[in-house]
Order: sequence, then C-alpha cells, then structure tokens
Amino acid sequence: MKTRYVQVIFLSEPSLFLVESFLGHGTFGQVVKCMRVNDTATVAIKLIKKSHRIDAFLEIYNLHKIRYLDPDKCNIVRWYSAFEDRGHLCLEFELLDKSLRHLLKERNFQPLMLKEIRPIVQQVCPPPCLLALATALYHLKAIQNNIILINSSGNPVV
Repeated sequence: MKTRYVQVIFLSEPSLFLVESFLGHGTFGQVVKCMRVNDTATVAIKLIKKSHRIDAFLEIYNLHKIRYLDPDKCNIVRWYSAFEDRGHLCLEFELLDKSLRHLLKERNFQPLMLKEIRPIVQQVCPPPCLLALATALYHLKAIQNNIILINSSGNPVV
C-alpha cells in the first residue's frame, strides 16, 4: 500500500518541514523527502512507527555516539535532528540519492561490474573509521536497502 503525501507539514522546534514525496518504507517506518522551510534545504525524514518507538530511541542513542565522526571520511549519513510530530518520532537526515537495491532494481538486477563494486566496498568499511564505528555500535544492518548512494548516475559512491 503506497501512501500519498500532499501538503503535509511537520513541525519541529525551530524548523518546519514540507513533505515533497514518499521515498520508501521499512521495518521501523517510512522515509519522506522534505523541504526544511526555514532554509529551503532538502532533507530525508524517517517517520518511526509507534510500535518501534523504543527501537528509535536506541537508534538516536547510537547516532549520538557516532556524531563526532566525520561523515565525509567515514561515509556515514549526516543526522541533523530528532523531533516528535503528532505522536510520531521523526529523524532528520541529509538526503542522498538512492539505495543500492534501488540501483540494482533499475538495472533489472544485472550484476555490477568489478569497477563499480570496488568503490562501494571500499567506502562501506573505510579503515580509519572501522574501529570507531565498531566500538560505537554493536549492530549494523548492512543490507542493500541501507546502503545509500550519493550519486548513482556517475560512479556509484556510497
């Protein structure tokens, strides 16, 4: 079942978000593309299902633990904030391109060539950050849906 979002607004102190489109869904909830009204930045908002509220607080705890890492060097998504809107816990992240699964689906699940795989693998576990991430987190669900590409039109960069 696809949900349509039309002129949905989320309110977070001090930001206001206008939902532009639905990006996907998973175990914990849905992800929508939003415009942050105060600075017109485009972001991704993860809306957590009420039944996974405790899991969301654990995710926020882990996000706080890795916040000191450089997202560019460690190839991790930037997390901006967490807020509550109409009883839903929401997490605000930078908007990237598409998941590895989405890219494979677009290619009719044709395998990636080695020259396409190598940069993805090198960036999923960069050596300088591997130890820091391992000590900060005890669980990493590295599946195709959780590996997000920065630019899928050129070389797939995580």
